[in-house]
Amino acid sequence: MNLTTAIRCAGILLIALSAACGADLDSSPTYHRDVSRVMQKHCIVCHREGGVAPFSLETKDDVEANAPMIEEVLRRGTMPPWFAAPMKNAKESPWANERVLTRQEKTILKQWARAGFPEGDPADAPQPVTFPKGWQIDPDDIFTAPAVDVQATGIMDYVYLTVETGVTEDRWVDAIQILPGAPQVVHHVLAFIIPPDGDSSDVNGVDYWGVYAPGSNPQIYPDGYARRLPAGSRLLLSMHYTPNGEAAVDQTRIGVRFADQPPDCEVLTASILDTSFEIPPGAENYKVTASVRLPRDIEILGYLPHSHLRGKAARYEVISRSGRRKILLDVPQYDFNWQLLYLYKKPLRVRRGSVLRYTAWYDNSENNPANPDPTVPVRWGEQTFDEMHLGYVEFVVPRRR
Repeated sequence: MNLTTAIRCAGILLIALSAACGADLDSSPTYHRDVSRVMQKHCIVCHREGGVAPFSLETKDDVEANAPMIEEVLRRGTMPPWFAAPMKNAKESPWANERVLTRQEKTILKQWARAGFPEGDPADAPQPVTFPKGWQIDPDDIFTAPAVDVQATGIMDYVYLTVETGVTEDRWVDAIQILPGAPQVVHHVLAFIIPPDGDSSDVNGVDYWGVYAPGSNPQIYPDGYARRLPAGSRLLLSMHYTPNGEAAVDQTRIGVRFADQPPDCEVLTASILDTSFEIPPGAENYKVTASVRLPRDIEILGYLPHSHLRGKAARYEVISRSGRRKILLDVPQYDFNWQLLYLYKKPLRVRRGSVLRYTAWYDNSENNPANPDPTVPVRWGEQTFDEMHLGYVEFVVPRRR
C-alpha cells in the first residue's frame, strides 16, 4: 500500500465522531467517551494489528500521532473513501454503502483536536471488540488457488490461475469472499467461471463472477439474489500483483456461501467498454465513451467504474427510448487506489431498448502526479501504466423456472 493510500485509509477516522454517542457540540468530545467508539465502528477494522492498513488507530496515542494526517485528509475531502457526487434533486441518497462525512462530524473532530485531544474518563470506554481473522462470511466451501511467488520489486505480468471447485451439481451462491494470502501485494483479483466442458479460452476476461479490490469485498447478496456456480465448473483467477519491496508468497482462497434455495433473480455482471481508444501525450482531460443497448428489462444493483493511473472521472448515464438522458452515477474524482462498488438501496429498473452509457475522462499530462509517462500515447492494456475504459454493471434478470 503506497503513502497516498495510507493517507486516505487514515481518513476513515473522520467518519461521524458524533455517531459514537451523540456528542454534544457544546462540550469537547473525549477519546474514551467518543473517539474510541468511532474507532471501533469505522477504523480499526483495517487500522489494527494484523489489519490491511499500514498503521494502527487502536489507541489514543495512535490517533493523536496521526493527527496531522487526519487534518490533511479532512481538508482535502479524500476520506471516507466515497467518490460519488450527490444526486441532483434527490430527497435522499440512493446508495446503500454511501460513506459521507457530515458538517457536524467535521465540527466534532475539530473540537476534539482544538481541545488538545482530551482523554476523558477510562470508565466511559466501550468494551473491546474482536474481529474475525480472515473470513467476513461463514463459507460453506473454500476453493484454494495455487501458491504464487511474488517478486520484491519491479512489475509483474498478470497471473492466471485455474481453481477446482469440485461442485457436482448446480449451486446458487449468495455470498462470495476472495481472501488473498498476501494482501499487501494483491491489488485486485477477478474470478471468472470456466464452463464444465471448456477451458480458459472460453472466458471473456471481463465480466467477472467474483471480485476482490480495495473497497469491494466481500460480495453479499440480499435474499432472493444469487450467482450460479454450474456443476463441474472451475474458476479462473486473474491476479494483479504490485510488488512492495519485499518478496512474498500468495495463496488466494475463495469462500462461498450457498443459498438455501434457488433465487428469484440471478446476479450477473456486464461491462461497458472501449478497447480501441488512444489517449494523446499530454492530454489533460481526454474523454472516452462507450454504450450498450439493453435487449431486455433489467434491474441494476450497482456499478464499478474501472480505470488505471490516468483515470480522472467517470459517469454512468441511461438514455431512454424517447431520448431522455439521466445521470445514474457521477464520480468527479476517480481514485485508482479504491475500486469501489456503488450499490443501490433498491435495484433500479431499466427498460428494454434503453442505452447505458459509460464515460470516463483521463489525465495523461504532467499535472497528474500518478502518471508514469506523460510523453507517450496510452492505449488499452492490463498493466497500470496502460489504461482501461471499463464500466462494470451488476444486475439481475428474472430466472426462468
